[in-house]
Amino acid sequence: MLDLHRFLGGLAVIFVGVHLVGLMLDSYVEFSLADLFVPFVADWRPLAMAWGITAFYLLLEVEVTSLLKKRMAITTWRWIHWLSYPLFALTAVHMFQAGTDSRNPAMIITVAVGVSEVAFLLVVRLTVPKTGSLVPFGQAGAAYRPSRTSPPVAPSGPAPARALDARHPAGPPR
Repeated sequence: MLDLHRFLGGLAVIFVGVHLVGLMLDSYVEFSLADLFVPFVADWRPLAMAWGITAFYLLLEVEVTSLLKKRMAITTWRWIHWLSYPLFALTAVHMFQAGTDSRNPAMIITVAVGVSEVAFLLVVRLTVPKTGSLVPFGQAGAAYRPSRTSPPVAPSGPAPARALDARHPAGPPR
């Protein structure tokens, strides 16, 4: 799941890059680099463009810090990763204000479903208590639902090798 998550984050950056190149090549509205990267500079729908530009910078911040996660404090990384929610909201607002397909019923339904899913998952994330025990995928079976009273699940596979202690050549005391 983590690999899929990382892949989709990278793909989002690539698609935004394709979107920006497409806007540069579009002859309907001529955009300069400043129009695409500096909020409120564009003559065409400056507020709508500002939502998209702000979302782009949030996307870059989330993606770059995800790549640097091992070099950051986990709490800092987590707080930055929470910016994904306003990023999603800004992207939806940008699409409705600047998108040429914003009145298309299929687009409206797609965005409404996506916003509903993200809102539901955010509510679940904020209200469901954490159990404190992590179960690796597939280890406990599909029906496993940890509770507050569930004991930790022992890892499967061979037991970890014991390190020798200078005071106890046979291993740590039992």
